[in-house]
Amino acid sequence: MRFPHRFFAGCLLFAIASCSPGSQGPDVADSQYCTDTQCPVGQECEGGGCVSVRPTLFPHIQLGTFLFRSYNDDTEIIWRANHSDLAVGLACGYADELRAENPNIRITGYFMNTYHRYADEAEVWAQSRGEDPEDYYLHYKEDVYRDDYGVVVVVPGFSAGMVPGWNPDWQTGDPPASATDRTQARVPAFYRSSRSTTWYMANLANAGYRRFLADYVRSLLDGSLYKVTMATGPADGALADKAIYYPEFNEGRLEKTAEFYGQPLDENHPYPIAFEQF
Repeated sequence: MRFPHRFFAGCLLFAIASCSPGSQGPDVADSQYCTDTQCPVGQECEGGGCVSVRPTLFPHIQLGTFLFRSYNDDTEIIWRANHSDLAVGLACGYADELRAENPNIRITGYFMNTYHRYADEAEVWAQSRGEDPEDYYLHYKEDVYRDDYGVVVVVPGFSAGMVPGWNPDWQTGDPPASATDRTQARVPAFYRSSRSTTWYMANLANAGYRRFLADYVRSLLDGSLYKVTMATGPADGALADKAIYYPEFNEGRLEKTAEFYGQPLDENHPYPIAFEQF
């Protein structure tokens, strides 16, 4: 197969030293126990105490911080900047503040390219270019029961676990397609109870969506996504989270989608190829 069983996020190697060996954890009272964050800047935990940070494969990266949320306040910005050489996540909007504390910090934005998580931005972007933002989603062509959703109602007005298909050209003998609107047929990702809203799979093979996502990343790097102008320059890079598509579980059931109807998920399938090549 051209694509692996799992797509993993870009690997970031952080030199986070292990603390005292043995069975005791941080909740065990032990005067010999330490953590990297308890050590002064430039030092890390080694066994029972702090020592100078050891060289790594990338000397400018010793310790990283990954944050999905916004920073709480200036105190957190200062602390993270002074304890990390790499800031990943929602750091692009805070580039000037982070670099003011640590001019050498590397700033990496974070984005997803499997789930369509940027619907508001995509709608404005598509309409300004005369494109249909609905084309950026995958859609079922026939009614599909998603057993991973079980008793959860996926689409209001339809039975639990069922996603209706959208087939305006339906003819007698075709599988049932009960959607009355194309938006109802959007392909949801795997069900997870921790999600407050349904996450939908993006149509990575759609040229418009690929152009949008590339533009999204550019705006992430230059700060315009957060409506900020970074005097210290653009971010150093972007991390595409590819750990969230699982072809071995037939996530999305692509063979039922209007975009890839009846196509087997093999090495020549356009979806995983588009996934790999983005």
